[in-house]
This record gives sequence, structure tokens and C-alpha cells, in this order.
Amino acid sequence: MSRLNVFSSTVIPTVGRSTLRRAVCSVLDQAFTVADFEVIVVNDSGRPLPDDNWQHSERVQLINTNRRERSVARNTGAALAKDTKSDPQVTDHRRPMGENQHL
Repeated sequence: MSRLNVFSSTVIPTVGRSTLRRAVCSVLDQAFTVADFEVIVVNDSGRPLPDDNWQHSERVQLINTNRRERSVARNTGAALAKDTKSDPQVTDHRRPMGENQHL
């Protein structure tokens, strides 16, 4: 059986919410290889995010848009995404493990 070449970009716009770490780690914990996906975190808070381990992952790209509002943050992330069908995520939404196994 041949393996499909699938690449996924997940864009996570944020204004520094406390759930950001959980959202990023949820994506990073998926069962993909490094080449299969990227996470683009767009910080629109106007302040640097506190340092965290997820920021040092080679899969994560952190962009600052300096309080330009949600649509600019989402569009910036989508423009940088390698996957043309990127998935903008809300930082306080998390899919339970196994929820999409039927797909």
C-alpha cells in the first residue's frame, strides 16, 4: 500500500490566551512526521509571548502582527502556509483524541 503525500498547515491566531500552549501542543502531538505538517502561530497581542517549549519546535513558525486584528492575523498565517488549504484554529478549541477516527 502506498503512502499518500499529504501536508497540512495549521494557523493559530492568538492574542496571548492561556489556552495557546494546549492548542499548539495538541497539533504537535499528532501522529505525523516532521515533513507532514507545520504550525503557524500568529501573535496579535502586541507583546512578546512568554517563552515555552513549543516555540522551539522546528514545526512551529511564530509571527507577530502587532494588534492588527483577527482577520489580519488569520490572513497573514494563511498567506505563509505551505498548504493552500490551511486550517485556522481558535486557541480555545481542542478536538478530543480519536474524535475524527471515523473520517
